Amino acid sequence: MRLSTFFLLALVISSGCAGVQHRGGVPAPLVAGVSARPGAVAWSPDGERLAVIKGGDLVVLDAASGRSSTIGDVDPVFVDWSPGDDLLVVGNDGGKRLLFTMSADLSRRATLKTIDRPDAAMWISSPELPESIGTSGSYAVLSAAADESRIGTFVTYRLEYAEEPGNGRIILAHRAYSPERKVPADYLVGWTHNPVRPVHETLLTPRFRKPPAFPPVTLFATVDPVTGEESELFELSGRRFSVPASWSPDGSRLALTDDAGRLIVYATGSGAYPEPAAGEALGLYPSWNPVGSLIYLGGLLVDPAGNTVRRLISDDPASIGVWSPDGASLAVVTGKGLYIFSGIAPSTAFDKTALALRGKLRLLRRLYKDSLVTGDEYRERKRMLLEGGMTE
Repeated sequence: MRLSTFFLLALVISSGCAGVQHRGGVPAPLVAGVSARPGAVAWSPDGERLAVIKGGDLVVLDAASGRSSTIGDVDPVFVDWSPGDDLLVVGNDGGKRLLFTMSADLSRRATLKTIDRPDAAMWISSPELPESIGTSGSYAVLSAAADESRIGTFVTYRLEYAEEPGNGRIILAHRAYSPERKVPADYLVGWTHNPVRPVHETLLTPRFRKPPAFPPVTLFATVDPVTGEESELFELSGRRFSVPASWSPDGSRLALTDDAGRLIVYATGSGAYPEPAAGEALGLYPSWNPVGSLIYLGGLLVDPAGNTVRRLISDDPASIGVWSPDGASLAVVTGKGLYIFSGIAPSTAFDKTALALRGKLRLLRRLYKDSLVTGDEYRERKRMLLEGGMTE
């Protein structure tokens, strides 16, 4: 293990947000060489540090001071931060793709057993209440295998769910087909960009479909990691093989974009066809503030109607925003590197009743896991909770 420490440029206040020091009025990235892709940046639960993949290194960065520690022997490809203080890292080691867990102070590291070769790993439980019953240590592992053939490309996705480290089971396997004879470069992004549905703690499973003689569509669904059962949400017409999306804080709405990059906010259960919102924002990776209504898209902060609230950087449709758990800071990754903006006030207050509902759902999952309720009882009680029919 190789450790190095360096001090980056101090953060300064600019236009109401904390950005990096300006050079000629143009913000300079706090960390250069960070890829704009899901899983390259993750916030700590306290919102004070970030785990950043920079080339073949994993960097733990203090957001306020810019001081960092670097591990140079992990060769990471995906990182997430646990509700406690451990990192979940997919990386290459000795020619093998492995899943690691390690402490944020870099004092310990362990390899976790996975069923398939991992491509990404995400903690399922939210960071607000890590001591809550049931799912504080659960995570999902995504594996994807792409095969080219004379008739097109097939990508097989497999989701593994583990409630205890290294003890997982496959909850979903799906094979997607594209008539293109080249593997799409972004075939993972729809499954790895903000897939965990808040409150519900289910996983988004966007399934690309190209029926013969019909236009391609993506079927958005969620899978319950406890039962492995899928619930279909809606279909979106479009040619993109993998469509990134982001959930509202209460899990009732989903932000995504169409093929032109226009923002779509879909209310689950509405039955309405998803239509693009008005506004100038264009991008590929919408990112919803975890405690409010602001959405980052293509360099802008917008509201769910697409109205611009603030411009953070010049137009960059491929940029990715990663919010701190408290919604007050935003890490933005572009082709130039990592920027941090702080002092962002959510435009609406977070509904605290969602936390109570999440606790009831966690308790119900524990009852099902311990065989104290049947599968039918679990599904019915879950339906009643989500519909507001149960108050105890």
